[in-house]
Amino acid sequence: MQYLSDSRPEFTTGTITLPAIPKFQFASDAAKELRDGRLTKAAAAQMLESMMTIRAFEEMIYELRSGGYKALATYEYRGPTHLSIGMEASATGACAALQASDYITSTHRGHGDGIAKGYFALIAMSDEQLRARVPDSKAASRAALLEDALEMHVLRTIAELFGKEAGYCRGRGGGMHIADFSVGHLGANAIVGGGVPIGTGAGFAARYLQNGNVVCSFAGDGAYANGAPLESLNMACMEQFTNPALTRTPFGVPVIFCIQNNLYGMTHRTVGEVMGVDFLARRGAGFKNDGMQAEVVNGMDVLAVREALQRAARECREGRGPIMRELINYRYYGHSLSDPRNEYRTKDEETAWKTVDPLSTFPAQLIAAKIMSSDEVAALHEKVWQRNARAAVRAAAAPDPEVKDVIKYVFNGTSEEHVPAACANVATLLPVEKPKRDKQGLLNYRDALKEALIEEMVRDKLRQCNYVLQQEIPRISAVVRFHLWYDFP
Repeated sequence: MQYLSDSRPEFTTGTITLPAIPKFQFASDAAKELRDGRLTKAAAAQMLESMMTIRAFEEMIYELRSGGYKALATYEYRGPTHLSIGMEASATGACAALQASDYITSTHRGHGDGIAKGYFALIAMSDEQLRARVPDSKAASRAALLEDALEMHVLRTIAELFGKEAGYCRGRGGGMHIADFSVGHLGANAIVGGGVPIGTGAGFAARYLQNGNVVCSFAGDGAYANGAPLESLNMACMEQFTNPALTRTPFGVPVIFCIQNNLYGMTHRTVGEVMGVDFLARRGAGFKNDGMQAEVVNGMDVLAVREALQRAARECREGRGPIMRELINYRYYGHSLSDPRNEYRTKDEETAWKTVDPLSTFPAQLIAAKIMSSDEVAALHEKVWQRNARAAVRAAAAPDPEVKDVIKYVFNGTSEEHVPAACANVATLLPVEKPKRDKQGLLNYRDALKEALIEEMVRDKLRQCNYVLQQEIPRISAVVRFHLWYDFP
């Protein structure tokens, strides 16, 4: 059994150095990526369609609030709205770099993240999987079947905003809490930075199960001044995951902390005002001796984002996580639609950012590289906007949840005594002392929690649990391991 060496006094003179953080290193475009074999015409068209789908969705929200959405001219849409128009390349490039089995967590400004994750997951599905998502489809070809599935994806996202039973969360979550576990979207979160600890926990699970999955945890610049994200960075970087004295399988937590830095919070500027750093990627340097591997990326360039996230995901799968990526982008509207952005930023600034709008620059690259013609780009634009309009009309007409179900899904109310067969056979374990009870058979809370946790660990045959029970319990006071099983019908 190995132990850490003692901590003894050491006051050696010297300096502490921090690693350099690369920024804006990507120097390529669609033509070069295609020529060098890193991009296919199909993948390029898919990324453009994903970004267009996000833009169509969010422009619909803006127009609904102003009464200008023609497909639903009389529909009254209510609720808080946080648009990410201008940030489509970040969500699309990141999700295009992930595998279908990977996970994301998102933010209160998460429509684009959810749409992109679902889009690329659908692209990767088999015909049978697509058919299961749209069982009523009459499609006779894969292309038509995929189109039906994409429309249903948009419909269920819109329906969630509209509070409809057809929404991804049965209309209970709204725009800030969309989730679809079936495609690895573990949920948006209205709490600023609230998704980061969830993403970190999912990274722990992926490391523990050794399933090769990676987690991309999206959060904004404001989140990285909050306690929970900073605590998550500390947890993900704990040396016990890579120190051979503490683990038989050194492997860093496979989570990518993806900062969507759109330069502004609610009525304030991030750089030069409410932060003391020019780039939030500096945050990662304080959590590991060699600095968390971090990089600043042009978040308005979908190819730059994809390339940076591909490298991050590959390194996470090789055990070198966690990793940080800061994507610099710009939201054209305020923090919410009630935010008077013209009071703290200029029209000239907005105009300058629109010159690098990914929905303008990327199609121009595809046309220049002869990946798509201008007519094909226009036809794709029309298809996406018409798909969104059909989905919106269907979502508006979908049933509302019934009043009697107002607290449905709030409480579980079930229990399970049966141990699944896969977890029932446990290797020989060292005896564990039972806590003492009083004359009435009662325990204090501390001992009751410890007893329950140990019982669950004994029932779990996973090899690391066995290792903990045999090797660690004799020398530590308590071992706590949490399981989260979430099954949304």
